[in-house]
Amino acid sequence: MPPAQCAPAGVLRLGVTPLREHLRFSGEFPIPPGFDPLVDGLGVEVSYEPETDPTNVVLIAQLPASGFTRTPKSIRYTDSRATINGVKLVSISDLPAQPGFKRIKINRRGAPLTIPMSGVLRVVLTSGAACVRSCGSTCDVSPTRIRCAKNLDEALCGTISGP
Repeated sequence: MPPAQCAPAGVLRLGVTPLREHLRFSGEFPIPPGFDPLVDGLGVEVSYEPETDPTNVVLIAQLPASGFTRTPKSIRYTDSRATINGVKLVSISDLPAQPGFKRIKINRRGAPLTIPMSGVLRVVLTSGAACVRSCGSTCDVSPTRIRCAKNLDEALCGTISGP
């Protein structure tokens, strides 16, 4: 389980297709000291609140540093076969308007995820001893997808949910 306190991340988009095989996440976060997927790889954990309940985990993927490359505008992980729990793409890029902040995009396609119809999802990213935790995103189902709304209350972003 990731640490209880991490750098806060804002959710821009979190969505899952109705068959639950495709997950997309994008968010923005301040770079915590020691967070470097090129050196330490990247851990990705998606779970429902409360995060302290292990039965709420939806996705865990540990992506090796060897899978990341630097491009002129980002750090990228690509795996067309999606061999690590369905993760095909991770892109981490600078935010020119916000020095010290990054934008991350994650694209996952694979076996259906165990996701109920609604609830509050969180995304935790770890690299080395550093971590980033998103605010909780309330998810609802529509006829074409499961969409998770951006949380406007950022007071507890970065803090683990649950007892």
